[in-house]
Amino acid sequence: MKRWLLIPLIINIAVGVFACAWDDDTLAAEVNGLPTVADAIVGRIDVNPPLYYEIRIKLSMARLAKNRRDYEAYDNLSVAYDKLGRFSEAMSILAKKRAAMEGQELEPKSGDSRDPWYRYHANLGTVLAHEWVRRQPKADPKHLTEGIRQLQRSIEINPDAHFGREVVQVKILQMLNRKFGAAQSETDYSPESDWHAFVNKQGAANVIDGVIGMMALGAGADSPEMISLISSSLGRRDAHLSQLTTLRLQEMAAAKQIPKLDFEIASHYMPRDERGVEQTYQKLRANAKTFRKNRDAFMVAKLKAGQHPDSQSDFWEGYVPTPRLNLVEPPKPPRLPWPEILAGVGVIAGGGALLLLIRKYQPKRPLM
Repeated sequence: MKRWLLIPLIINIAVGVFACAWDDDTLAAEVNGLPTVADAIVGRIDVNPPLYYEIRIKLSMARLAKNRRDYEAYDNLSVAYDKLGRFSEAMSILAKKRAAMEGQELEPKSGDSRDPWYRYHANLGTVLAHEWVRRQPKADPKHLTEGIRQLQRSIEINPDAHFGREVVQVKILQMLNRKFGAAQSETDYSPESDWHAFVNKQGAANVIDGVIGMMALGAGADSPEMISLISSSLGRRDAHLSQLTTLRLQEMAAAKQIPKLDFEIASHYMPRDERGVEQTYQKLRANAKTFRKNRDAFMVAKLKAGQHPDSQSDFWEGYVPTPRLNLVEPPKPPRLPWPEILAGVGVIAGGGALLLLIRKYQPKRPLM
């Protein structure tokens, strides 16, 4: 069976699917690390409510009012506008950041993820790509081509960008450009083959980390396209994970979050215990839903009370994440080998009885 890649349908995606922006949340993700592959598949990923970004805009504006060279405040502000779909305002803030950097005559610092120029190009490329997606089917192709160019510039400045997100993002955008953008003249172009060649070149683990990084820092927990790309990057040894992706996509199709699946294109790496994997998936999915529900409830209550992580260092005090499921059964106490023990006792008892009988009936020797 074929794997499922949604590239041919990708212009129907949610706006945030290619998010790969740099703000304070990116730094937090660096410290905390990426979700696991299973987390990404079942949706156990941090998702911030819109109110989070609305408050961040006010806080970032206040920071810039005090210091026009607070470049990280520009990052927070432009990303927040982009998250809320406010393209013009995001572009305006990025233009102001560029003017401030040029006024200070800053030069890019290669390999520094805090470098304001690196972040500027990464965020500008992301905002342009998002606008191209939002405007479908009447998007300006220049937004996509310029977005790719800006992201490539960010990679030139920092080739080792955390999680490898920019490299993966650029590849996806290039595939879109060949399929739907200004370079759509290749009628025989196969996005599936292109993606598999990319995975072979970059390494499956690196590509999957990049995809998960995009999900954790923008695309969110419910991106069927990203889940499909994870599936298309897995190998034969990952049959159980591959089956988890199929089950998640089937769930989305049943909920009409995506077009009805043609099950002829489900994963062809099938685990031996399909029923066991399905039971595991249901447990993991329920855990992910509870995790997100509890986190969202905690955040919204604090945000409505006027608190925000950008201004309160103790914002997360009292928050206890829903624990991950421990799917590994605890080791059972060693079982005593009763059959063997009883057999041994029987042998010893029988041998002892036989010895007694021999001694009892053994003829006595005459006395000398």
